[in-house]
Amino acid sequence: MSKKKISMLTCILLLIIFNIFYQYEKNQKQNIIELKKINIDYIDNENVISIISDSVLKEGVYLLKNESNNKPCYIFFKGKNNMIQDICLKLEGPSLEISANKLNTSSNEDKLLYEFIDYNNYTDVIITLKINKKEINLKTIIF
Repeated sequence: MSKKKISMLTCILLLIIFNIFYQYEKNQKQNIIELKKINIDYIDNENVISIISDSVLKEGVYLLKNESNNKPCYIFFKGKNNMIQDICLKLEGPSLEISANKLNTSSNEDKLLYEFIDYNNYTDVIITLKINKKEINLKTIIF
């Protein structure tokens, strides 16, 4: 075989391998759910702003759902003298487990907002929440 044919076959083989890895990564991204941290100071959704700035809202974790499609949109962590950290997701079938740790702090209030990104458009996701390895009720607010 000539050097030209070997070079051509090598290029074709590299393109095939690259395409396989690209398709694998694309499929992996489509099969996950992600929480993306949102800076509360820059959020522009007035409905969400009114919910998270409501002074009557008690400490806890809230799942904010859109009224039009009843899908999870945001998860809001509100702590008084507590700080939430190490937020992790674990998806197994239709069950999504959100786990986090709560630390006692001297700060007055801790607010964290995460956007719920569903790459697979799950409609019947069962969400459970564990804080410090203890299952906690997730409060839902429809906006």
